[in-house]
Amino acid sequence: MITVVTPGTFTTIQDIGRKGFQRLGVPESGAMDIFSFKAGNLLVGNDPNLPSLEMTLFGPELYFEDTAVIAVTGADLSPKINGKKIKNWSTIKVNPKSTLTFDGPVSNGGRGYLSINGGFSSPNLNKILGSFSTYVPANFGGYLGRPLLEGDSFINNSEKAFKNNQDLKSPPVFHDKETLRVVLGPQNDRFFDSSINELLSSEYQITPDSDRIGCRLSGPKLIHNDGPDVISDGNTFGTIQIPGSGEPIILLSDRGTTGGYTKIASVISADWSRLAQLVPGCTVKFQEVSLEQAYQFKQEEENILNSLRE
Repeated sequence: MITVVTPGTFTTIQDIGRKGFQRLGVPESGAMDIFSFKAGNLLVGNDPNLPSLEMTLFGPELYFEDTAVIAVTGADLSPKINGKKIKNWSTIKVNPKSTLTFDGPVSNGGRGYLSINGGFSSPNLNKILGSFSTYVPANFGGYLGRPLLEGDSFINNSEKAFKNNQDLKSPPVFHDKETLRVVLGPQNDRFFDSSINELLSSEYQITPDSDRIGCRLSGPKLIHNDGPDVISDGNTFGTIQIPGSGEPIILLSDRGTTGGYTKIASVISADWSRLAQLVPGCTVKFQEVSLEQAYQFKQEEENILNSLRE
């Protein structure tokens, strides 16, 4: 048994998301930082989509009744076992009757992931439309559709013989000032050239009202050449919407399935990890790349994950 002693600020069960149901109005949800999520599962020998814990800023305190094999990835939230600091991005053995704690961020980035060999399981975990991901606004999926609370518990399915210890050799480094690469469109023609230049040359700050739905930015306002509204179309992770206020919103995991605001650009998938780690007060700039470059950068990221599979 693994018992939640304290839940942390916002700890939820996530997987890679609820794929294929946006046409029915169901958000994808899922881990914000998919790269860190998958890497954690691969480090402990799991399928990359097994449910894991997503932790925000301050992680939970967990008591392990029995032996377990874990990995902590994403932002460094200062994980400790029985008061002793452990490594991020590494396979770690937890001895019986041990306590795992998180003191909070010691560097940049705000989201960490805890994976366990065999995956997290509990009678209270709900698989909805093929996914265990928690969608808190509608209270479904994950652990009773909500963040973890004191006293929640999981069954430890770790294989005690698992000994394939490994580290991620070149883990990502998160900064409080990031440059995110973007591909323009699909409605960049609805903006004056000066606004596109403004987007690609200015610095924006992450505002406190950002959440898993969207990352709201404060900075130079972008001007539409024919109003902010379009016929609603599909929303994707990393899409940059520009509402009537002129201030960008980058859509994230719990975004609405469709939107009627103009979309000036999209953050490329190879940079989603760095986007997911931004917290209020961080600053961001944007750099245009081609679609061909975006594919190349994504393949480079996949090669890192493949090194763990091998």
